[in-house]
Amino acid sequence: MPGSLSGRILIARPVLTEPSFYRSVVYLVEHDEDGAVGVIINRPTDVELAGRLDEVDELMGGGEVFHEGGPVDQSSVIALGADPLERPRMFDLQSALDGGPRPANLRIYVGYAGWGPGQLDGEIIEGAWLVAREVPGPAGHRRDVFAPQPEGLWRELLRREVPPASALALYPEDLRSN
Repeated sequence: MPGSLSGRILIARPVLTEPSFYRSVVYLVEHDEDGAVGVIINRPTDVELAGRLDEVDELMGGGEVFHEGGPVDQSSVIALGADPLERPRMFDLQSALDGGPRPANLRIYVGYAGWGPGQLDGEIIEGAWLVAREVPGPAGHRRDVFAPQPEGLWRELLRREVPPASALALYPEDLRSN
C-alpha cells in the first residue's frame, strides 16, 4: 500500500468474521512503516462514564458512554478529540482536566486496534478491509467518528461507496436467512 492511511476509515468486509472486527468501522489514528493503530468507532457500550471517570464525564457535558475501541489492551483508555475544522486526533484528557483547551467533540474508547509492520496492508490487499472514500477538507472523517448513532455506520459508509462496494451494505447478517 503506498502512503499513510492515517486519518482514514476502514470498513470490515463481510469476509472478516473474526468477532473483534465483524462489521466494524475503524478510524486509523496512525499508519506508517512501523504498523497501524486505530479505534473501532461503531461500537458504543452501555457503560456510562459517570461513576467511572466522573471528571471526564463532566468535561464532556454528562451522559457519555465508553466505546469499544478494539481488542488490544482493554485496560487502556484512548480519547479522540476534534474541533469543527479539524481531523480527529488522540487527545490528552489530563491537559483538559487541568484547565487546558478542550475540543468541541470528544469520545472515549476502551482498548484499540493495532497491527504490526505491513500487517494491515496485507489484510487490505487480501480483501478483509475496504478503505472508505476520503472525505475532502480539513475535517476529514470528523462527522463519522463522532456520529450520534454510530451503530449504523457500517451500512451507512458502505452505501456511500461506489458500486460494487456499495452493494455490501445490503449483505445480510446471516446468509441462511436470505
